[in-house]
Amino acid sequence: KIARYAKENKIEEIILIPPYSRKRFLNLLVKQLEKIDCSCSMKIIPGIGHAAKREIDFSNIRKVKIEDLLGRPSVKFDHVEVATLVSNKKIMVTGGGGSIGSELCFQICKYRPKILVIFEFCEYNLYEIERNLKTQFPNQKIEAVLGDIRCRESLEKTIKKYSIEVIYHAAAYKHVPLLEKNIFMGIHTNIIGTSNVADCAEEAGVKRVVVISTDKAVRPTSVMGSTKRIAEKIILEREKKKTDFVIVRFGNVLGSRGSVIPLFEKQIENGGPVTVTSKKMIRYFMSIPEASELVLQAGTIGNDRDIMILEMGEQVNIYEMAKRLIKLSGFVPHRDIKIEFTGIRPGEKEYEELLTTDEQVEHTSFDRICIGRNGKTKSPKAKMEEILEVLKSGEDDSFRDLCEKYIPENMLKSTSQPEI
Repeated sequence: KIARYAKENKIEEIILIPPYSRKRFLNLLVKQLEKIDCSCSMKIIPGIGHAAKREIDFSNIRKVKIEDLLGRPSVKFDHVEVATLVSNKKIMVTGGGGSIGSELCFQICKYRPKILVIFEFCEYNLYEIERNLKTQFPNQKIEAVLGDIRCRESLEKTIKKYSIEVIYHAAAYKHVPLLEKNIFMGIHTNIIGTSNVADCAEEAGVKRVVVISTDKAVRPTSVMGSTKRIAEKIILEREKKKTDFVIVRFGNVLGSRGSVIPLFEKQIENGGPVTVTSKKMIRYFMSIPEASELVLQAGTIGNDRDIMILEMGEQVNIYEMAKRLIKLSGFVPHRDIKIEFTGIRPGEKEYEELLTTDEQVEHTSFDRICIGRNGKTKSPKAKMEEILEVLKSGEDDSFRDLCEKYIPENMLKSTSQPEI
């Protein structure tokens, strides 16, 4: 009825209050509007209590976001188990000013660690996350450290100074096309940096290191994915000592810096065109808070050298997502806002995977968390001396040759995509 009424009366905007702002209703309404070819922008009033009291703060009325439609049923977390690892402990987050790193910091503060050390290379990101955390958690002890995982001395000093017990390693370069042109910075940060974190953690007696990885490390077609896969090998193949290492692997997060959603929103705001690489491009998506909570849970239940895999739900077609975002803004795709296809960029593939060819999945007792069990692999161990030699050579092909050796399933040199 709402959709029909909107079309008959040429309604331009629909404002929803709870319970009509729930995901199920939103999706039904959007589908019905699409069915009858009606475009309306949609907004949400967050709290019904304020509306009932006529105390609506118009600054709180916001546009319906794509994550409002893509969300899945809430996950059950074992907060007691996470608290055992985090509460009253000395925690460090590398890349703590990034999209995932900063949300991890917020989630960790809820468990009241003895101290939270934010280790971040970007000065502005560090300033922002420290300021925000101290506003929300005024009684929490927080130390903001301007540091670089590529600098071993910086890591050593910080870990020992604060007697760190648990590290969440989120620092990495993640932008696929950029790393295709900046191979050696990718190696320095994603591989050498991860090795530095692991070495310094073991030397200082850190109890656990949780390493954030990516689905792009699986059968990688990009420099970014290859550096992350070699970083995984550096962690998994190292000699076992007292420090436990857990890898958490997942796909794209909605709204992260450099992701496609903020780009689409900006393009729509500017009147288009919206640029999509391919009609067939599909991706896994998860909200930043959801991903961060799952990282905390997975990092807690995982055993030493486990690869914890976050179940990402259904893959989303990027072209369909672009069309839906245009419609949510009250426009008609291809009429009001054009969509242009730019072609797949270097290093990209049309779909992502979460398991390598030699891994088998094992379900855990927790919603949407699995364990990737390593099968037999013929690939040789990743050796730091060989990686450093590649850096010294300064030749792109030497890195690609090394990937052929370390990651037999990689598709860096392949021009075609395998069938899904």
